[in-house]
Amino acid sequence: MPYTQILVPKIRSMEINPMTIFHGKFGDRVRSQDNSREEKRCIGHFIAEKCLGGSLFISDGSSSFYVGLAMIQIDSDKFTFDLITNNLGVLAELQANQDKDKKWSVEIIGGHLDDDLYATFPSENEAAAAQRIQEAKIAIVSVRELFYTQGPTSPELHSSKLKAHAFRSNGDIIIPLNWDKLAEVEPHWGTTVFANQGQWNEVLKKAGRKIIIVCEKPTGESDKNSREVGRNVNTKLVNDHSAEWKEKWAKISQYERYCWSVFQFASNENVDFIELDLI
Repeated sequence: MPYTQILVPKIRSMEINPMTIFHGKFGDRVRSQDNSREEKRCIGHFIAEKCLGGSLFISDGSSSFYVGLAMIQIDSDKFTFDLITNNLGVLAELQANQDKDKKWSVEIIGGHLDDDLYATFPSENEAAAAQRIQEAKIAIVSVRELFYTQGPTSPELHSSKLKAHAFRSNGDIIIPLNWDKLAEVEPHWGTTVFANQGQWNEVLKKAGRKIIIVCEKPTGESDKNSREVGRNVNTKLVNDHSAEWKEKWAKISQYERYCWSVFQFASNENVDFIELDLI
């Protein structure tokens, strides 16, 4: 189904915690004491339990990191991956959790180091890196924001370029993110991954694979169907001729923008939208 709500007990993910002490901006995001850390942990745990092994790309980013961390720390024989990654946090946790006896092969997308992102990016032979990423059966891709009309953003240009390759892969793409990343008025936290809407539309229309978005349901909205709320918001926006689209979009609430995004993505046959109601 393109839109699914799932009840998920938070307590199931309580033990998923990094063993490594990370510093800098990446460390700040991983150690964040606000709700987003708990939500990233729950989302990561949920995704990890659904992945059955094979070739896997994990991108830079704290949301992707928590998916990789859960895969490493969950005791399960099914997690046997051919891992391709530029996320040094995931590699550090593989080293720190050697007692888990994970039988993974690991390939690093190397090149230059970005300390803030705690990730590596190809400084040459980018085409070879792109080919390896696009061959993966599954790509786990963090985004800074996600817009239905413009696509994802990423914090740095080299991160955007790498993620563009992942989004063009032939395998399924899983996007773990917090709900508010779907509710921004316009891109301002990062660089757009795709140069124009046409390039992003090509990604959305690509047949033979799924884009799977996994996020938590906004707090206090458990009794509402986000897709139906989004349908109503869309009708209101379409029928309101009093202002230009950008003005309308800016005036509605953050929650309404989120629901509109849910409705649009869930209406696309190539997208599965999974909303976790954390209890």
